[in-house]
Amino acid sequence: MTLPLLYVDGTLVRPGRRLGRGGEGDVFTIDDESGRALKLYTVPDLAEREAKVRAMVRGGLAAKSALVAFPIAAVLSDGGRFVGFVMRSVVGHKPLFELYGPAARKRQFPEADFRFLVRVATNVARAIATVHESGCVIGDINHSGILVSEQAVAALIDADSFQFTDGGARHACRVGVPEYTAPELQGSSLRDVVRTRSHDEFGLAVVIFQLLFLGRHPYAGTFAGAGDMPIQNAIGQNRFAYTRVRDVGMSPPPHAVTLDDVPAGVAAAFEAAFAPAPARRPTAAEWASLMQELERHLMRCGAKSEHLFPVSAAQCPWCRMERGLGVTLFLPKALAGATVRIDDLGDRDFDIVVVWAEIQAVRAPTRDDIQPVLPTVDPDPGREALAAVERRTVRMVMGAVALAVSVAAIYLAPALILAWLGIGAFGINRLLTAKIDVDAARRRHAQARSEWTKGLETWRDRAGFKELETSVEALRRARADYMSLPTREKESIERHEAERHGHQLAAHLDRQQIRHARVDGVGTSLVTQLASHGIETAGHLVANRIMNVPGFGPVKTAALLEWRRSVEAKFRFSTFKTAAETAELAKIRGRFAAEASALRRTLSGGATQLETTVAMLKVRSAAADPELSRLHVETRGREADLTFLGIPVPAISSSPAAGTPFPSKAASSSTATVGPSFAPAGGVPAPSSGKTCPRCSRQMVLRTARRGTSPGRRFWGCAAYPSCQGTRPI
Repeated sequence: MTLPLLYVDGTLVRPGRRLGRGGEGDVFTIDDESGRALKLYTVPDLAEREAKVRAMVRGGLAAKSALVAFPIAAVLSDGGRFVGFVMRSVVGHKPLFELYGPAARKRQFPEADFRFLVRVATNVARAIATVHESGCVIGDINHSGILVSEQAVAALIDADSFQFTDGGARHACRVGVPEYTAPELQGSSLRDVVRTRSHDEFGLAVVIFQLLFLGRHPYAGTFAGAGDMPIQNAIGQNRFAYTRVRDVGMSPPPHAVTLDDVPAGVAAAFEAAFAPAPARRPTAAEWASLMQELERHLMRCGAKSEHLFPVSAAQCPWCRMERGLGVTLFLPKALAGATVRIDDLGDRDFDIVVVWAEIQAVRAPTRDDIQPVLPTVDPDPGREALAAVERRTVRMVMGAVALAVSVAAIYLAPALILAWLGIGAFGINRLLTAKIDVDAARRRHAQARSEWTKGLETWRDRAGFKELETSVEALRRARADYMSLPTREKESIERHEAERHGHQLAAHLDRQQIRHARVDGVGTSLVTQLASHGIETAGHLVANRIMNVPGFGPVKTAALLEWRRSVEAKFRFSTFKTAAETAELAKIRGRFAAEASALRRTLSGGATQLETTVAMLKVRSAAADPELSRLHVETRGREADLTFLGIPVPAISSSPAAGTPFPSKAASSSTATVGPSFAPAGGVPAPSSGKTCPRCSRQMVLRTARRGTSPGRRFWGCAAYPSCQGTRPI
């Protein structure tokens, strides 16, 4: 495009690079480092536009707001003809629609969270308020006429289309976007309509609604009636889909944010802005105040730190929305600056890298981390142990007495020596058999320990670890399945393409019926016989099938096969897909699209699901379990029996750890370690002893025996006592 020489107030200006192109003109930078830009019209009739621009320049509107690109001066060609105007340059800004939709926002504003959206809403309202204070009405509020910077600064462009009154002359706004046009103007010609601030306030309410509701339009939803309901028709019929006070025959789309998720004041403002024939819509200044108040009352989601939402909401609406839609709405801060890879399998708001990182970030316990709350017990020996010691003592006393009597009697009455020797033998027998049944005590301990181990694993599953393991494994499979989708879809399509020749040939052969053929030796009766055995077309002719039909031997079989070969020789492969092939290809792609959608839903809700499972696991494991406590007391009692009887408590290796839900980076470069989220119960960290427990491998501390065969004896005991009773001698 060759531009003429351009002058501003008699001074030559040189256009630089093109900043944008619209329906009425193009915008260029000015090569004078003044921070200004040129809008040069591309439409033929400029008389009306020149009058409005010159009126705006005379009115000094550019000096009244730094948030609006008002005309600063008229631009003339070298022949003195009006061709455009100079305005403040708006650089480093992007259209509003690049912000409120999750997919575009993650690319254009990756670090933006809900607080940023609320702040932008505040600044948009302030910018529109300054327009109204300048005496203008915007008229054509829409998503492309508002630009936003990375600092949440809002700027309004296309100011030359604003409605402006200069003295007694009104310069109208003759355009408008239906989705932002008030109900009372829907279907009207806008060329001669006098716009009011109330019309702007409707458009502003739509813009703010889209910002707070992540791109949802207030009049887009599910229509209860017959047929479709275009947005402009819904606006004209006052069908605000989110209203809580009227029956409008429409409801919000599935999984959308509702008015219950925003503060009551904001919800009331939307109801007023979108009410039928409203007496007064909220002003731009009122919206700015509401948005400032909303920003001061945001809270951070406990499950996802990148989720900020109003404190008035019953729960995090973004978690709910992500679970329902299977998308990521806001990027975690750690990933906001990273390049987001967009998967090409359907939903372009979904990113497997981001979603899997969120899942990996969940800190979950291993089985060994989940220790029950157990009573502290210091049991006395049980009945069996006491009885065993008593029996041993009785035998020893009886033996000693009998032996002593025997010795004394032999000395005093040697004549009865044989009797005294019998009593002595009885005493020796009692002494020799005065033993503890070690095997019985060990069997009782082993039985108690076995029941404890089984009970502990059952309790862990009951507390939720089995559910956690199942969820983790399901997410691993879902991720693997999702990552393999492109390859599997490609292989299915390639297999379909490779099989087209065979399918077309089979269809060709099946169209050739044997009853219409002339085959030597095969008459009507034999054709009927073939048909009775399911052989009707050339495609059915296989040697072993024919030979099994009565009346067919090698000769007739060979004749039929020769006819089949002649039919096959006439086949011509078509590179153009048949209707059946097109339908099959669509079926393949539809199957993979459905699988991708289901996997996205599973993975998107994976982190929240794991966090909920872990939270419930913590709650359940923190409560005492009566059955496990009983088994613990029983086991401790059996160990006390062994100690009392002087039997070493056997060392038992700890149950193998199930491992963390996700392997370490050393094991897999694509996953991250998910460490324990809470410390094991029972015991405190032991000083560095150099000794480890033979049962659970924890460190050991010095302890002193209080009972048993060696009271006061020093020994190494597990630091996790009483949940673990491992010991080592010094």
